[in-house]
Amino acid sequence: MSMCRQTKGAADRVEERLVGTKGVAFGYGEINGVSPWKFEGEEINPYVQEHTDLIASIRSGKPLNEGRRVAESTMCAIIGRMSAYTGRAINWDWAMNSSQLDLTPKNFEFGPNPVDPVAVPGFTPLV
Repeated sequence: MSMCRQTKGAADRVEERLVGTKGVAFGYGEINGVSPWKFEGEEINPYVQEHTDLIASIRSGKPLNEGRRVAESTMCAIIGRMSAYTGRAINWDWAMNSSQLDLTPKNFEFGPNPVDPVAVPGFTPLV
């Protein structure tokens, strides 16, 4: 589970969590459960680190290409959305090679856009 809320007047939270049968892993470096573990190293700001890595790659002449990782991460989120909206189990191969889902607007123009009906798992079709 990944969550992010940045709403004025509400508690803000950016967090990742993996829940398994033997414990829970948190994105900040801790596992609770059968085999507890906590990261004890230096905490590095990931936003600073990504810029450090980018600048180092430019200076060294060795391009840093995160394209595949970003694309696969985005596709994972899309597959999760497809599964949540339809209530169906979906695998990577089907989503990449058989799905006909198109989330782009029918027309690219200014003005109001139609709002799709609310998805209902078990009734919303898997496309």
